[in-house]
Amino acid sequence: MTEGRPWWIDALWYAVENGILEDAALYTPLPQGPATRWDLALLMAAAAGELEPIREAAPDPGLDAEIWLTVLPLYEAGILNGVDGSGAFHPEGTLTRAECAAVSARIFAPELRVTTQQKELPEPLGELGLAILPLLPVDEVTLADGDTTLLYTADGRVLDWTGALVYDLSAYDQYDFFLPDGAARVQKDGLYGYVNQHTGAEVVPCRYREATLLHDGVLLAGSAEEGFTAFDTSGNVLGHLDGSVNCVNTVGSLVQYVDKDTGLYGYLNPDGSVAVEAAYTSVYPFSGGYAAVRDESGLAGFINTEGELVIPCQFALVTSGFNYEGYAVVGTAGTTPNPLHYDGKLGLINTAGELVVPMEYDYLQNVSDGLALFARIEEDGTVVKGYLSPDGTEHVPELLASLPENQLPAPFVNGRAPFLDGDLQGLMNTQFEVVLPAAFERCISGSSGGQAVVLLDGMWYQVEL
Repeated sequence: MTEGRPWWIDALWYAVENGILEDAALYTPLPQGPATRWDLALLMAAAAGELEPIREAAPDPGLDAEIWLTVLPLYEAGILNGVDGSGAFHPEGTLTRAECAAVSARIFAPELRVTTQQKELPEPLGELGLAILPLLPVDEVTLADGDTTLLYTADGRVLDWTGALVYDLSAYDQYDFFLPDGAARVQKDGLYGYVNQHTGAEVVPCRYREATLLHDGVLLAGSAEEGFTAFDTSGNVLGHLDGSVNCVNTVGSLVQYVDKDTGLYGYLNPDGSVAVEAAYTSVYPFSGGYAAVRDESGLAGFINTEGELVIPCQFALVTSGFNYEGYAVVGTAGTTPNPLHYDGKLGLINTAGELVVPMEYDYLQNVSDGLALFARIEEDGTVVKGYLSPDGTEHVPELLASLPENQLPAPFVNGRAPFLDGDLQGLMNTQFEVVLPAAFERCISGSSGGQAVVLLDGMWYQVEL
């Protein structure tokens, strides 16, 4: 505010008086937050009037029709040039002062307009007819994560799949990747803390010897000798727990602990109160509202969050527990106790404890998007690999024909899974239809299901599906 007047009011009046904005803009609350490239393009298109084309150029073809038609004259007149050599517009990208100054200068000074022609996208991408956004060269990216739609760079930056900076982790000696709850464990001078990608802040300072690696809302930091403090992902203290807890994994928001007198295991609430009494020889993290437990028989069953044994201890093997679709993988004992050489048989149960898929598979992942990844060995040694519906129907799609003998199919994530054709990857949907052709070195589906990143000719690109 300047003398009680918003600093932008004169510019707003000018825009209305000169037809750049409609009169309603004077009476409509202005959007808050950073301006986008689309915001600027709308204003510049209204201010520039009729423009003379000086080159052959166009934004990416997958844009919304209104956006494409609005910015096309700005591209042809050399006012807009895109965020990369191929001319990608990136309408939702935030606007920098430098970009605003450059575009404004090209409006008023035609000699500053861009006359160079755009580079074409590599052939497989250019033929898709989808919105494509070049991101980073492969040697700058250490991880492309589909669960969180984040890119990690070699210099410690974390970017979203539009290339916008989410967090700069370069100040830390080591760091783990952000999990879906928005938190990541970081380390400085040998001590741990946490940062939050949504608040952009260090929410737990780096002063603890131990800290939770796997979490979905509850973070423990401290030591077995001094005990642990429980935090939420904003850094608020939830409670204090002694050193008997398992600080590594708090998935499910209940904390595993051991009763030092009996040697049995149970669960604590984050405030330190007992959620499930210690009555089991081993316990697993909660998942989907249930947790696997083992009793003195050595067999495993499942309890609910009230501590009730809802599925009796009867299984020799359990894996990751129930998922959000209500299934868990269980198995027979096999002939070796070494989990790396497990040779038992696997099946699926539902939350009622019913065996919906018999324990007859040599490899079985849990259901994801209605399909479970499986492999079984037939009597002649042939390995059959594919996807299994919870009703027991096996699917071995043609798109798996090029899968190497020693490789399993990829699980589905948000309705997409990569498939191979020779050395190249594409994406298929849960109907086993091609979403992206097998033309890329890597294909990763994002957590929204509407995005993917692909690697081609040493460059990562975002693709709007």
